[in-house]
Amino acid sequence: MFRHLALAVAAVVAAGASVGVSPQSPEQPRSWTGSVAIVTSPDGRDTVVSIDEKSGDQFSDGLVEHAFRLQHAPGARFEFLGRATVTYDRDHLVISASPDMAWVFTVAGRPNVAVTESSVYAALSVRGLSHHWGANVHRSPSEVAAMLMAGGCAATEASPCSDCQLGGAGTQGCVIGCEGESSCSADCTDGYFACCNCPGLCRCCAPREGGQSHASSLKDSR
Repeated sequence: MFRHLALAVAAVVAAGASVGVSPQSPEQPRSWTGSVAIVTSPDGRDTVVSIDEKSGDQFSDGLVEHAFRLQHAPGARFEFLGRATVTYDRDHLVISASPDMAWVFTVAGRPNVAVTESSVYAALSVRGLSHHWGANVHRSPSEVAAMLMAGGCAATEASPCSDCQLGGAGTQGCVIGCEGESSCSADCTDGYFACCNCPGLCRCCAPREGGQSHASSLKDSR
């Protein structure tokens, strides 16, 4: 099954919480092993990777600990459910499912990552890579995927990305901690800006989507 999925993917690739001091992302690079689900949105613009992390002798409890939203040009589609190791280092994400199958996602314009131990892997440059962890994603993989595919930055859907608690126009990265132990971060390619809001919704936005921020931030808030 793994080899079949790898070849198929390769073919396609050819508000109520208060905000304090922006927390640091989990120490990077980080790796997690467990039950991994990968799914692409119907419009082909977002892919969600969720990790139900292995804990001790328990391989899976059905609830997600970490999730990632990958924003990319429409056309690429990914689908996977099984055991894998996920490695994250701010501007790239590597999913290794077996010795001969892996996926490599890199924020466009950043150094590429080679997966030397895998003879078959799919690689894709993305516009945005956001990391979500904590209580907001502690739910089933299908619920997390639906939430991240639909979740905008602003408190109202009428003006997505126009109102950022952290990040905003001119920033390529932000990270936010929210009440209830929910956190998220976003890293974006040139031409997009990072937008972080509670309760743990972070993404990358195009300039036409606004970008007003209520918090001062540098070019990269981290």
